[in-house]
Parts: sequence; C-alpha cells; structure tokens
Amino acid sequence: MDKIDDAINSFNIGNFEEAETISCQILSENPNSIEAIDVLAAIYIRTNNLNLLNNSGKNELFLIRKIAVFLGDLKTYEQARVFYEKALEIEPNDFVGLNNLGLIYENLDMLDKAYSVYEKSLKIKENYPALYNLGVLCRKNKEFSKSIYYLDRTVKIKPDDAYANYSLAMTYFMQKKFEKGYPYFLKRPVKGITQLKNFWNGSKYPDKEILVFCDYGLGDAIMFSRYFNFLKDCFSRVKVCCHVSLKKLFENSFKGIEFYDNLSGITYDYCVLAMNLPYFLNMDFSSIPFSDGYLKVDQTKILDYKNKYFNNNLVKIGICYVGGELQKRNAKYRRIKLSKLEKLFQIPNMAFYSFQKDDVFDELKDYPNIVNLGKTFNDFDDTAAAMKNLDVLITIDSAPVHLAGALGVRTLLMLPYYSEWRWFDESTNTSWYKSVELIRQIKPASWDNVVEKIYLQLKTL
Repeated sequence: MDKIDDAINSFNIGNFEEAETISCQILSENPNSIEAIDVLAAIYIRTNNLNLLNNSGKNELFLIRKIAVFLGDLKTYEQARVFYEKALEIEPNDFVGLNNLGLIYENLDMLDKAYSVYEKSLKIKENYPALYNLGVLCRKNKEFSKSIYYLDRTVKIKPDDAYANYSLAMTYFMQKKFEKGYPYFLKRPVKGITQLKNFWNGSKYPDKEILVFCDYGLGDAIMFSRYFNFLKDCFSRVKVCCHVSLKKLFENSFKGIEFYDNLSGITYDYCVLAMNLPYFLNMDFSSIPFSDGYLKVDQTKILDYKNKYFNNNLVKIGICYVGGELQKRNAKYRRIKLSKLEKLFQIPNMAFYSFQKDDVFDELKDYPNIVNLGKTFNDFDDTAAAMKNLDVLITIDSAPVHLAGALGVRTLLMLPYYSEWRWFDESTNTSWYKSVELIRQIKPASWDNVVEKIYLQLKTL
C-alpha cells in the first residue's frame, strides 16, 4: 500500500496525528504531492490543528502556501486566512501572497484589511492583480475616481485584457457614463465569441440579415431583449440565438424575429452581441426603452397557473432567494438564506410561492407552507405565466427580477451593499423597470434592514 493510502486510511479512522505525520513525510520527498496537501488541508479543516504553523519556518513555507491556496479554493476562508497570514510572517514581501490574502479578506468582508494588503503588494511591485483588485474594491466602496485610477492602469499594462476592460467599463456604468464605458465594455470576455463573424458597426443594411447573440446570463438576455425590435429598422431579417429556456417566451413577445437555441446552421450577414445593442443603436442610459414592460405571455397559460396554484383570496407573494453562478467572485452577494425571510412568512392572509428552479441548499423542506412552483417550470415561458399571477415578487439580484420587470410585475429587489453596475447608483427606482423597487443593504453582509422594509410594505397590502 502506498504511503498516501496509509495517510487517507488514518484520516478516515480519525487518527489525524498519524495522517499528518505520513503526509508530511510524503511532502518531504515530493513537495508537489497534491494528494498529501489534500490530506493535510482536510486535517486542518476537521481539527483546526495548527501545530504545523506553530513550528514553521522557511522550510515549510511552500507547504503553508499550498495549503492556503487549497483552503481558499474550498471556500473555507477563515482557515485559509490563518495560513496566508503565517506565510506572510515568514516572507512579508510576497506580493502574490498579499493579493491572495486580500481576496480572502474580501470574502470575509474585512475590506479595510483587503485594501491594505493590496496596497502593500503594489508598493513591493507594480503588478496587475493588485491594481485590478484595488479597482474592483474601490468600486464596491463607491470610490469611483479611485476605481477608475487603478483599473485604467491595469488596462495600460494589458490593453487587450478582457477582464480589466470589463471592470473599467462597470465603474463608468455605475455612474451612467455610457460613452466612456462602452468602448471598454465591447472588449469584455464572451464565451463562444470565436464562433461569430462580421460584427455589426451600427450602420443600416436594409437588404441584409443580422444575428443577435445573447451573451452572458439569462437575466442579461431578458434585460437587453428590449432592443431587439429596433433592429427591424436596420435590416431585412433579424435572427436571435438565445438559451433554449428563453426561446418560447421570446417568440411570443417579439413577432417577426426568428429565434434559435444554438448557432449551428444559422446564416447571416452581420452579427451583434445582445448587450452591445444600446451602443450600436445609440440609445444611452438616459433613454432606456420600454421600462414599463415588453414581454408577453399566453393568457391561457396564465389562467392555467391561476386555477392550479393561485385560486385563493390571499395576497400572492413570490420569492427567489439564490442566484446563479455561485462560483463567481461576488456570488455571495446574490443569496439570502430563506430563514432570513421567516418574519415575512408569519404575516397573515398571504400565500408564498418559491420561484427557485432548483432549491440549491435544500431550504424549502423547513417551510412546507411555501408552494414550490420551481419544479413546474420547464422554461421561462412557464415562469412568466406563473409570475403574472403574483401581487408581489421578492427576489435577490437574479434572472427573475428581469423577467418580472419586463412583465410589469411589482417587484421588491433585495440588493446587497455592493450591487452590480446595472442598478447604477440609483436609490429606490431603476431606469430599467418601472415596476421594480430597489431595497439596498445599509451595511455589508446584513439583510436586516432590507427584510424589515419589505415586512412593513407587505403589512400594508
């Protein structure tokens, strides 16, 4: 049996000391043994035993760094913080380690400390990650001038870097600076863009065909679909490639446009990314069209949902509490634990409906009175039909808020303290959707004021 198997077996039976000893022996022979690092990281997570750190020096620096990275990848941020800080005690001028520690601090909402270590990294060496991270952090703190200062420097270092350009664009967009932001936004990272050709320049070609490719998320596609019909004035035929879950809803809403759910076999003369449409149509953020709604749903389907689930005299409240793409840097700001909303569920004469397609964290089991509509949705056309039966939707920042706004459904949007660019720096109303009210956290990572405001509004219904 290999030594690593011995270490794993010792760990599995709870003999952590022996598992640690064997793993350290393996690493003394092979410092790059991922399996041994995995076992050590698991031991520290399970036992919080930091003996390695107490006696460590430069000989163990490589191992400490490896475990810190591993723990960070596992999102066990508090343990990762301890290892990163120890590594920096041994080697304080590690500008890469300082950047990594800054990201850990951000995830722990220790933003002042994050700012400090990013700055320290930058003083040791001018480096892209520190500039980028400072730029993003300053935008979070609504220090827009500083954010532009740092992100502009990242773009100068890497002019074609998609993420640097995208981040600089978002800082401009937060301030509604359309003309300044879009040249950078056009360079953002887009999955599948290499399959496209002949990008549109904004001119009219009345005898040509254009293909709109819905880039980014489902909510983005819904948000920017408001611009589809304007292309009819520029081209003879308009085609749109979107996610299959949106195809039926879009077909019902935009007549005279052809919709596809993949790029295979589509012919066209020019193409454009959906999120670039405002720029090439010359429609800036002071002239956002159709803010009162633009999507349509079959009335028969709406009535069908009413008869099955909404045929009561109660106030009908939809809820959505977990956003998609949970692996992303700001994903934690797009989730609220269902238990945080418990106060709302106690208001009399109200029926609550979950609009989560998937109950990712298995929270609904604790609230049997909430009707789980998510399991009935095959696509967004179903979701829209159900949503049209609501009195109010309460949601975090995710695709349902765009669907509700585009349908004209009254919505209370729970926004984190660090919200996305699309909500600009607006207070309670949004230029995108007249039916949506913004309710923002007044301090980072705390939903208390948000829930209290929603509670008081619901009690008046």
